[in-house]
Amino acid sequence: MERETHVVDREQPIVKDATDARQGATRQGVIYVLIGGMALATVAFLAMFLVH
Repeated sequence: MERETHVVDREQPIVKDATDARQGATRQGVIYVLIGGMALATVAFLAMFLVH
């Protein structure tokens, strides 16, 4: 595999496949954080609605 340089050729668009374009691996814990955050936000809004 050739090493890429940092020289940008403005005539050629940058094309990368999904693996190369991805910034990092998404670990299994990410989905739990997203679900937990949504659940806590829902509970917070429900609590505000009931208190008001």
